[in-house]
Amino acid sequence: MARIFTLLLLCALLIGCASRTNRSTASATVNDPNKNVVESSATDQPIDLTAYLQRVSGVNVSGSGAYARVSVRGPVSFQSGGSNPLYVLNGSKVGFDYSTIYRSVDPRDIKRVQVLKGADETALYGAQGAAGVIVITLRD
Repeated sequence: MARIFTLLLLCALLIGCASRTNRSTASATVNDPNKNVVESSATDQPIDLTAYLQRVSGVNVSGSGAYARVSVRGPVSFQSGGSNPLYVLNGSKVGFDYSTIYRSVDPRDIKRVQVLKGADETALYGAQGAAGVIVITLRD
């Protein structure tokens, strides 16, 4: 009897995981991530981070340089970051302050800038990502 119960429980677990995977795959096909990504090539002229963000769909940038105000269109947060997006540099959370990330990134080293918005894309970052997440990947 215990063996049958264990087998049924295992089957239920596998079915639950499969349906979650299918849901995730379905939502990925609806969203076109290339609209929120700017990739740099070796022939690009070095520009500052503000200029990169101005090229990304869904990002509002006012001002220039380290004092620019950056916001991601759509989500609004009343959490610790306010309306500022979370900045992630090479997979590590840097924080919400644009001037900090601006001063620590050499534009010639930028490989990719990606903006995550919406609950599906920012779920990995929890409440910190409620106002959007800007993921910056540097060249090796």
